[in-house]
Amino acid sequence: MIVIAGPDNGDPNAAPVPLPRLEAAALRQTRIGYFEDDGRTPVTPDTRRAIQRAAQALSSAGFTVEPFRPEGLEDARQLWRVLFIDGGAMVLRQAYQHRETDMYSIVREIIDAAAGDPPLTAERLMETLFRRDMVRSRFLDEMDCYPILLCPVNAVPAFRHGERSWTVEGQRVEYLDASSYSQWFNLLGNPAAVVPVGRSVEGLPIGVQIVGRPWEEQRVLAVAAALEQGVKGSDTWEPGLLRQ
Repeated sequence: MIVIAGPDNGDPNAAPVPLPRLEAAALRQTRIGYFEDDGRTPVTPDTRRAIQRAAQALSSAGFTVEPFRPEGLEDARQLWRVLFIDGGAMVLRQAYQHRETDMYSIVREIIDAAAGDPPLTAERLMETLFRRDMVRSRFLDEMDCYPILLCPVNAVPAFRHGERSWTVEGQRVEYLDASSYSQWFNLLGNPAAVVPVGRSVEGLPIGVQIVGRPWEEQRVLAVAAALEQGVKGSDTWEPGLLRQ
């Protein structure tokens, strides 16, 4: 972290932000908000249990951990799609022009996904960037109360190569919807870490996502370390302990 921190002339997004000193006592005062799903895309029961276990472990480590689902997640998902799917498809079409046979399957999927969306005009792009700033501002206001968010990384555990849909809690979940749990923060620019917490019934590891505010990577890493220590060597947890 010390090596990569600070300005970088080769990266226009780098900023000369000094690394803050994070004392243990101040770290434990961090309030953590957690949510098991976003209310739109259901997660598997194993994923839900992993979030519950992580919340319990951090509570036992001395953090204040409370249920909290931020607003604006659906707005962020839609804006992400404009930039990463519609914008990505526009770039990929140009890159593969006259050599479409060289496309990887994921390239075709992005182009196909964008086919049903409105054209990415300059006006639509500018509106999207403006709306992103507004969503980001509201989101950071919410994080004043909860500087750390705990949530799923994905709606499903690891999946087979090429697998693109699943049935979760009786609902069909497509690939892009399943990964929306990380799309929000790709759009908003929040630092995040992932800690393996549980396993699926198939034995696949399931991680939980720890999200912080911009320039607070040290807090994210410190909470991640506390969580890793809290679940290390333990396969037991008490469901419902933190529910209201």
